[in-house]
Amino acid sequence: MVRLALIAVLGACTAKQEATRPRSADVPFARLDHDQRIRFMEDVVLPAMEPMFQKHDPAKYADFGCVTCHGKLALDGDYRMPNRELPTLDFNDLSKFKSEDLAWMREVKPAMARLLRRPVWAEDNPTGFGCEGCHPTVE
Repeated sequence: MVRLALIAVLGACTAKQEATRPRSADVPFARLDHDQRIRFMEDVVLPAMEPMFQKHDPAKYADFGCVTCHGKLALDGDYRMPNRELPTLDFNDLSKFKSEDLAWMREVKPAMARLLRRPVWAEDNPTGFGCEGCHPTVE
């Protein structure tokens, strides 16, 4: 009986700690700590972005995961962005990209901005989330 009461008390404490810990989906990404960011990516970003990527190119993105966006360094826990393994963007000449890929990225960018709870980059809002959030750019 004492053992059962102890389990109930410990369970209540754990539940209270979980209730007071901010949910990563409710806090802007920039204010999350490392562990919350990982949980946010696993719980929010991966489920939202995986279908977008797989719909665009099912074969290329069949194994969608951390490495897809963060590159091979993600295997060692390094998630820094932009990812130098992604295509480098030269906004003065995007002709090397297929028009359907550019159109798709115009859908990916605002979707990712919403997930991160940031505005989308615009000339009048240069601090918003833009292509440079993921891709390296020509200096």
